[in-house]
Amino acid sequence: MAFHYDHSDNESKKREYLRKAGKAAQEDYNNQAAIDYYERVLPLLPSEERIAVRRKLGEVLQLVGRWDEAEAEYRRALTLAEQLGDWSAQAWCQVSTGQLLWRQSKYADALTWLERARTVFDDLDNQAGVGQVWHYEGTLAAVQGNLEEARALWEKSLAIRRELDDKVNIANMLNNLALVARNLGEYEQARALNEQALELRYKLGDKKAIAVSLNNLGQLL
Repeated sequence: MAFHYDHSDNESKKREYLRKAGKAAQEDYNNQAAIDYYERVLPLLPSEERIAVRRKLGEVLQLVGRWDEAEAEYRRALTLAEQLGDWSAQAWCQVSTGQLLWRQSKYADALTWLERARTVFDDLDNQAGVGQVWHYEGTLAAVQGNLEEARALWEKSLAIRRELDDKVNIANMLNNLALVARNLGEYEQARALNEQALELRYKLGDKKAIAVSLNNLGQLL
């Protein structure tokens, strides 16, 4: 459909299906195709819609190790969000930049960007955003070996996810907390947390996540 409409004069369908094709390619890890679709749709979009697509493009560029290009896309998205006065979009761009820096082991810079985002989310009373930042800050602590700090941050994220009844991320936080418990030798606690995550993932029918939980339980045992 994207190929068909890209060769037509139907601008609205061209935008719709190039964007959908980019999303589908990204989810299937067809990275070069995703980059191509996103780059083709960007000039066709109104300003307010370019922010999310630039972040998506940055995610794919980040995944394939094109760090500088990914950062440039996040910065362009942030600049556009600032011009439009969209505070929520600004915060999500800051989160994306923090993730990119973390992937490059620039931990102090990553934390700075994540804390900026959390401040904005707090001001907006965006609990989903705050919960996501606590999640990423916990991961940042964990990769540096600060397991107790990671646990505290993930527990904060879990509390927010429970309030929002965000079952996918409740399971993700239980999974992460189980990894901390396992690495600290708290094996019974790790097993209980893994089993809670697995039960939720069965209810959600997420086969990939189910496999992760089963694998974690197998390693623990």
